[in-house]
Amino acid sequence: MAYNAQILLFVSTPFYIYFIAEELKVSGIIAVVCAGLMQNSESIRSRFITPPAIS
Repeated sequence: MAYNAQILLFVSTPFYIYFIAEELKVSGIIAVVCAGLMQNSESIRSRFITPPAIS
């Protein structure tokens, strides 16, 4: 369940960021790229994407 919520968040976040940036009269494309870079660095540390191995 948490995995599905995280995927939904990852997919919908760029759209929200783009529209908010355009409303603020800044580049939506650059805002989405910056958010993607930040999201990528967070996903590396996420326990949902790479669960610990059970031995």
